[in-house]
Amino acid sequence: MLPALTDTTVWIARPVNPARYVDLRHVGILADSAVVWSTTRVSTPSPMNTQMLFGSNGYSRVWIGEMLVHEIAEARLPEEDVDTVAVMIPAGVTRLTVQTANFRRWWGHSTRRGFYLRFADADGEGDSRLRFPQKKRSGP
Repeated sequence: MLPALTDTTVWIARPVNPARYVDLRHVGILADSAVVWSTTRVSTPSPMNTQMLFGSNGYSRVWIGEMLVHEIAEARLPEEDVDTVAVMIPAGVTRLTVQTANFRRWWGHSTRRGFYLRFADADGEGDSRLRFPQKKRSGP
């Protein structure tokens, strides 16, 4: 289950670059140890099965709605499409949340701190059935 966020949580809006990489250095994450929560919304008119392709540095968790769908606990640099996870996206608008933890003992002196995430069809192409509604918000 997705943990509750506190009233002291600070949200910073950041666009995803064309390479589908969320670079966490741009949110001030240069400390030796940090946990970052990233969230967006995904929409589909009917429930659908798809592939989630993910790659991150260090420890990460991914939730679709309230369901934990993926977890990593190993030291590595973020690479695109390292993990392929079969997921079900429910109908309507659903929250997608990624928790990434950065610990110096895992990434050493690398400045690559972030993750790749995309949804793909069986051929590895972008899943055109999904939409990512944009809404100005101050939090999740």
